[in-house]
Amino acid sequence: MIKVLFVCHGNICRSAAAEMVLRQMAAEAGMETRVETGSAATTREEIGNDIYPPMKKALHAAGYFCHPHAARQTRREDYARWDFIIGMDEENMWDLRRIYDGDPEGKLSMLMDWAGKPGAEIDDPWYTRDFRGVLGQIEDGCKGLLKQLMREGSGVQRRKDRAVLFDLDGTLLNTLEDICNAMNTALQSMGIKPWETDAYRYMVGNGARVLAERAVRDRQELADRVLAAYQRQYEAHQMEKTRPYDGMMNTLRALRDQGVPLAVLSNKPDADTQRIIAHFFPDIPFEQVLGQRPDYPRKPDPTAALTLAEKMGIPAEAVWYVGDTSVDMECARRAGMRSVGVLWGFRTRTELEGSGAQFLIRRPAELVGLVLNGEKPAIVE
Repeated sequence: MIKVLFVCHGNICRSAAAEMVLRQMAAEAGMETRVETGSAATTREEIGNDIYPPMKKALHAAGYFCHPHAARQTRREDYARWDFIIGMDEENMWDLRRIYDGDPEGKLSMLMDWAGKPGAEIDDPWYTRDFRGVLGQIEDGCKGLLKQLMREGSGVQRRKDRAVLFDLDGTLLNTLEDICNAMNTALQSMGIKPWETDAYRYMVGNGARVLAERAVRDRQELADRVLAAYQRQYEAHQMEKTRPYDGMMNTLRALRDQGVPLAVLSNKPDADTQRIIAHFFPDIPFEQVLGQRPDYPRKPDPTAALTLAEKMGIPAEAVWYVGDTSVDMECARRAGMRSVGVLWGFRTRTELEGSGAQFLIRRPAELVGLVLNGEKPAIVE
């Protein structure tokens, strides 16, 4: 039995709703006998109270059954009883570390971490009054959490001695044609000559803004307008030609089945990154997914990579960073991670070697042997 405790300030809104949502999701996934859910508060003022009526109304409207509930305050002994203890915001996390005297076993996380948004908080509907919007955030977090619970419930032991962090474009997915088509449409709308598809291999990798600046050539005054047009076009057509690389799905499943934590870090805008990963890899339990966001500098800055390693509880030096460009290899080096350059991506072997790739692999399947066998992979160039 895997035991999950949700905690927020009063235990009559967010944590209570999360308990109900995960309980029903687990039941629908056939996990009702393998997942125990509970909720608690960090404070005492709501002890004994039922779920706040507007939140209960939102739960009922979304099709969730509300089990009998009476708010309670979490106690120090809860730390030993529960496997996952999940807060809603940073204030909750501060209170939990105080109540539990730290987090020696790494049980604490925030719910939005499981939605691939490390550090993001669940909004407090006491202030926003948007109970349905908050419920949507809770659902996103619980869906991601359930993927992890399903893996743990299958008997696969999560490894704590290694993890794999993937780039997206040119590594997991061949996105080149959809990027090319969206940007060329944007350029032509501004009267700018389009580019050949292969040219985009050397234009992507540093984020959408840099892509637009490169694409407009000497018409930099149009970069902002082209960027906006590109983002509209790409959002509408980003999955038409995009596909996982041959062998990638089997590789991800093999790593998953060996309990290896998986994550994604991209310079693609975060909304696009989240949407594409959810669409193409619905059965892969990526623990963290992060695209370009204003609160993190873009790769090759190592801040985001190190944050994801910390969220997974894996030392940076035990993370295999897999990418296809010099940006990825530099990010891995600066983060102190093991760099793996892929030869099926957008850039050349020469670029990867010149930027310090420690390993080069020709096919996705070779990654399994590399990660599982440490420094003695079976097939690596």
